[in-house]
Amino acid sequence: MKHLQPQTLRIYLAILTTPRFHQRYLWKVLNREGTISVGMVNEVVNGLVARRFVERTRSTLARTAATPESVASVESSGGYELSDPVGLLHFISMFRRMPELRTFTRRIRAGRNEVVRELASRGAVFCLGTAMETYSQYFRSEEVSFYSSEAGPIREWLETAPAGNTQVSCYRQDYVRSPEELPGLLRDGLFAGNVAGTTVTTRAQTATDMFCDGKSAYAAPILKELWGVNL
Repeated sequence: MKHLQPQTLRIYLAILTTPRFHQRYLWKVLNREGTISVGMVNEVVNGLVARRFVERTRSTLARTAATPESVASVESSGGYELSDPVGLLHFISMFRRMPELRTFTRRIRAGRNEVVRELASRGAVFCLGTAMETYSQYFRSEEVSFYSSEAGPIREWLETAPAGNTQVSCYRQDYVRSPEELPGLLRDGLFAGNVAGTTVTTRAQTATDMFCDGKSAYAAPILKELWGVNL
């Protein structure tokens, strides 16, 4: 199993988002674009069971608050439960590191709010500390962080902007193999969603990114909210 394969990362994310699940439910949520097979889901889940991040259960009521299916539920026998979310996040961070996904960083004169508005208008997905600010009133990020699969125009805008103190960093979206898969990634609601008119990574993805950036302690509010875990 390739831990950094986009399909594998999406399965990890689906499990973090839906702590009680059935394999077929995960496949239905993830396979809208036909890129993830039942076999892939089975291999990933069995690997997590072997590492004791996931446990088998007699029955499962699968729900997710991040997708349109949140109003429905799927009850199945022979389900699974995420038993060690912190362990899974640490495991992912062993292979996935945010500094390696950073494509460029610029410091410009424009104020933070102006930068966020401009990037939002250009389709950026805000991540890391910029997303964390959405989920914690006490957190303040040192930079404006965002994902983009086609950052050429954004980079041109930043390079022509007057230099200053607002740090802006772009990260590569490693959950897709090509830009053509991006609509499907955003459509399933596991990776990102709209908050007050701005697209930000979901709580589960934000926690994943913070762990992968060596800032797991700052994700404590999300861990408590999603999984009832105190760091």
